[in-house]
Amino acid sequence: MNTSAPTIASDHGLRISAETAADDVAAYATVLLIDREQESGTGYAAALEKSGCVVIHSRTVHSVDSHTQQYAPDLIVYRRYDQNEPALPAGQHIPQIVIVDAGSPLPMSACEVEEPFFSFNAPVSDRLLQTAVRRAIDFAALQTENQRQLRQLAFQSSREIVGHSPAAVRLREQIQQLAESGPAVLIQGESGTGKQATARAIHDGSGRAHRPFLILDCSLLTAACLERELYGEHGGSMFDAGGGSPGCLDRAAGGTCLLLNIDEMALMLQTNFARVIKEGRYGRLGAQDYRPLDAQLIVTTSYDLSLQSRQGLFCPELYDAISGARLTVPPLRDRCEDIAPLTEHFLRNISLKHGQPAKRISNSSMEMLTRYHWPGNIRELENLLQRACAIDGGPMLTCEMIRPWFLSPLTTEATVSGMTLREMERKLIESVFAQCAGNRDKTAQALGIGIRTLSGKLREYGYPPRGGPGSNRSGNRAA
Repeated sequence: MNTSAPTIASDHGLRISAETAADDVAAYATVLLIDREQESGTGYAAALEKSGCVVIHSRTVHSVDSHTQQYAPDLIVYRRYDQNEPALPAGQHIPQIVIVDAGSPLPMSACEVEEPFFSFNAPVSDRLLQTAVRRAIDFAALQTENQRQLRQLAFQSSREIVGHSPAAVRLREQIQQLAESGPAVLIQGESGTGKQATARAIHDGSGRAHRPFLILDCSLLTAACLERELYGEHGGSMFDAGGGSPGCLDRAAGGTCLLLNIDEMALMLQTNFARVIKEGRYGRLGAQDYRPLDAQLIVTTSYDLSLQSRQGLFCPELYDAISGARLTVPPLRDRCEDIAPLTEHFLRNISLKHGQPAKRISNSSMEMLTRYHWPGNIRELENLLQRACAIDGGPMLTCEMIRPWFLSPLTTEATVSGMTLREMERKLIESVFAQCAGNRDKTAQALGIGIRTLSGKLREYGYPPRGGPGSNRSGNRAA
């Protein structure tokens, strides 16, 4: 009794045939077999059918695109006889098995077929072909599962962007869109808006999530140090057996390199960095050869780089190289609906950090937070809550506990912007010191700095060793 499935003929020499087989990972898999000489039911087609595959037989590679769209094969098997046979078209994200003439082996290159692929010299035994089919289909299944998990990770990462306002929703959408973007992403936004958290969410939502995520702050290093940290140094000495010092681009290979405050990079370095991005390669300092750039670059700034490039303050070539994929993180005043969920989020994190129950916040206190203009954005909100929780151990945050931690309840943005950084720092330290009644331990804890740093600042401001607003405990060390 013939139990094989019927053979279906079509135009261009295409034949589809199938035969039932034992339960196997390859059973019922759809295979596109490209073979200009063998007919369906013979040779490799017969071996595939015997393993339970549904075989789509075609004699030319020119119809691969149409066949993949129509039949969605799980695997492509290509019998390539000589150098004149065309290569498989690029862009086929399907596992492939290429069988080449043993008498005239063909060089396989990544530009001819997309990985994963298996290459064999003919003849190939039925058993070897069936094993390769199973492994290729297994690999494809793993890839599919990996992509599913990456999409799930991208969704979870974007959820770290707390809030339900239209601005927050749009930001999450942009993060998912940019997760698999080109070599560079530009993140713009005011200070404290969460640019670093946004960059981390982009990394976690990409295929590089399992690889390194390294951060380099351009504002903290001199030009020479930044160049060395970024590119590394060549081991030019005969005594240097370690091959030199790797840079951030070396260590972030396969992952992401985040450059904070790209506007602080020296103009001389900006020009060279633009060339690195455009050419996709870089060289260690002192080296003659180049290395491929295998790290996703994310750069952040608090300024309008387009304006700065027109004013000659930022390299136009670098702006062109990094502005192809960009997003702007909105200020907190443009997403006031998110202040309440952000407050709950930070209070929960503070409680977990200190192993205490999460504090509640009164309605009047939440209304006060919502009315404030937040010149320091999300960072200022987080710092305010941390200081308020550190000073008072009660279960609820009231207006009286929150109000002292604003720069001033009536402070306008113009007033804040007119102050220097040193003036703002002194105003904050003195305000916290006063609220803590001169207790330096509590003040340092609220500010998140060391007691020696605080004492040095107070001495700089002219406070007596054991004085200031209120008085410190007599047993405490002098400033």
